[in-house]
Amino acid sequence: MPNVIYDQQAIQGLTDRASYEAWLLEAVYKLVNEELFPDFPDGVIYPLGGSRPIFITHARANIVLGDWRLGFLAAGAPLVFISTFKLLDMFLEWVLERNGYKPDYRFTKKIQTLKGQITYPPAVQQRPWLQERLLSLYEALEHLRGTIIHSRHFESTNSELRVSSSKRETVGPEVEISAQALRTFAMVCVSTLRYVEGTWSLESHRENLLRWQLDQLENLHLMPTLGQKEPYRTTVRVFLEGADPCVVDVESVRRGLEMQYPHHSPVFDLRVLLVQTERVIATYLFPWGVLDEVQKLTDASPYRVEVPADLDPRHYVLGGIA
Repeated sequence: MPNVIYDQQAIQGLTDRASYEAWLLEAVYKLVNEELFPDFPDGVIYPLGGSRPIFITHARANIVLGDWRLGFLAAGAPLVFISTFKLLDMFLEWVLERNGYKPDYRFTKKIQTLKGQITYPPAVQQRPWLQERLLSLYEALEHLRGTIIHSRHFESTNSELRVSSSKRETVGPEVEISAQALRTFAMVCVSTLRYVEGTWSLESHRENLLRWQLDQLENLHLMPTLGQKEPYRTTVRVFLEGADPCVVDVESVRRGLEMQYPHHSPVFDLRVLLVQTERVIATYLFPWGVLDEVQKLTDASPYRVEVPADLDPRHYVLGGIA
């Protein structure tokens, strides 16, 4: 077994190889207003002097009648599937090459080799559940990829795919890939690339999100679910009087979020807005990973940010909201 090294040069090789497919998938979903990794405004607000939060639900939808983009993803679902599978294929081929195996374009050979003693980059190597499910998706979907490219045993309607594996004139059972499952498959593959590259940090919330997404693909990879609650991440906006952002009751905010979303695994970033004489004078944004340390901080200045442009005076003028 060779000494497998995943240094910066190796990582750059993966980026050079796979960046186009990752960009294409993100661009396609952005085009139809279904971004793979959207950002939302602050979702919870504690008005000044109030102990009861306001929960705000954000969603994205494209309702522009007559807009050609509405039908684009429906017609383009096969392209999305092929591009996502290709991204997964390029990643696993790169892993094989780093393990000393020469390129081999036969899927059966690649799958057989991947089932042996393979060393993955740390983000994947340290998570056997991720290794197993990526490989299972690869093996299970390879025949469907072949059908879409070489045969006509598939249909694409309403952004969904129905594909029957076909090989050597034998047609297998139909597999349905919903629009949501197709999007989740793309999210799993693009985010795995980002974690391996080091572009994103695979911290606990993102790890839970990846576990949950893989559970949503259970009918494709055919492995046991990981039992992960759906992660939920938001930003909580708290208005406080005074000049000290560290006096916020983080535990109270956490309990409120857990009560509101009992079937989720919630985390939150905390935006503290300091108010004096009915005016917001400063804003601090504490990432969720440091919340347990907020009340111990002697200097909060590294977390100071610009005052948001979307302020509603009713949230920080006492008596503004009944």
